Amino acid sequence: MKILLAFFILISSLQTWTKANDISDFEIEGISVGESLLNFFDKSFIDELKYFNYDSNEMYSLYVKDNLKTYEEIEINFKNNDDNYVVQAIAGIEVIEIKECLKKKKIITNELKPLFNLDPEEWVHTYDNDYLTSGTNVTISSESTAYISEWKFSNGDMVRIWCSNWGDDVIRELNWNNELHVKIQNKNWMDFLLKQ
Repeated sequence: MKILLAFFILISSLQTWTKANDISDFEIEGISVGESLLNFFDKSFIDELKYFNYDSNEMYSLYVKDNLKTYEEIEINFKNNDDNYVVQAIAGIEVIEIKECLKKKKIITNELKPLFNLDPEEWVHTYDNDYLTSGTNVTISSESTAYISEWKFSNGDMVRIWCSNWGDDVIRELNWNNELHVKIQNKNWMDFLLKQ
């Protein structure tokens, strides 16, 4: 049974859902990890908009903003040289102020707990300003944080929800927004991130 990860899911509707067997049971904007992007987008569209978002060229990223029902934007990650364009990770993204984001994150987290029959790890990550400004001539002095809830599964897959709270100079100098992210990611993607 596919489970739609939306930030406005009603808690009462959860009682009819079965427990999630793995992350492929979830979808964001109708797309699940393990599916081919070619089921949703033309190859030419993907090839035109894909790019390497990290130092390595092992994985591509694709950002889509058009024709979405739940989120303002989705980020899709997939392997380079994969003719099937299989989704390794997908995130729903909403630009939102931090107080409202934390409220929505709490709602989503509480809705997912019974599906996984497991409490998430909760933590706050403080960003390294040198990392944020790498490759730019910008200097940042404010503190930026992410408030994170995540479920790690024994097979290496993960579901993560987080609110980014960028410092004032990050918002001003880098033109970044505070955002809510809901991300489903498989072991391949998690292993890739660990190497970055």
